[in-house]
Amino acid sequence: MAILMSVAEILSGLKSSLKGTVKFIFQPSEEGPPPGEDGGAPLMIKEGVLENPKVDVVFGLHINSATEAGKIKHRSEGAMAASDWFTIKVHGKGSHGSQPWVTGMQRNIYERMYRTVNRIAGSAGATAGLSIDNKTLITYNDPAPVKKMLPSLQATAGEDNVLWMDAVTGSEDLSFFGAKVPSFFFFPAGMTRRSEGNDRDSRVYEFTSLRRE
Repeated sequence: MAILMSVAEILSGLKSSLKGTVKFIFQPSEEGPPPGEDGGAPLMIKEGVLENPKVDVVFGLHINSATEAGKIKHRSEGAMAASDWFTIKVHGKGSHGSQPWVTGMQRNIYERMYRTVNRIAGSAGATAGLSIDNKTLITYNDPAPVKKMLPSLQATAGEDNVLWMDAVTGSEDLSFFGAKVPSFFFFPAGMTRRSEGNDRDSRVYEFTSLRRE
């Protein structure tokens, strides 16, 4: 919110020199609306956020606290994963929390989850039902705006500080905007720079965006 407000303030001061129209999207419920309610990007699209004036391209960012400040990470095409919510309802006798039967499902793709849930529940004399709700699309960075914006990112941060990133398994609600118009989602860094000779924490961290705990 603070970043978008700052960008709006700066661009407002440059309004006379801008070609075209800039629309700032302040989005509620980015992490997902309460169960049974609409919200986030899908609801905003439904209510016409991409129209009047029509939006030609969408830009978004997420601060990356695992990379030193001053750098920017990006990639073209698939950048972040889709996400699905699933609910398992077990009907049977209670058991101790130290023996959670759902651990038998860890890391299986959801096409196999239905079979796994039913067999594990059945082995304990119980029945179970599984529902899967497709929540977020793959965050896809259109190569055209990525290519066009790359020189601006390099001019801002320095060519050596604009880094290509691997795709991550976190998910992002902006993917719904990207399904309607070309989009580019990138990651400015926010970790405090380490001073020279300071090896208090020399471990290397890979960026992972955790969503919907």
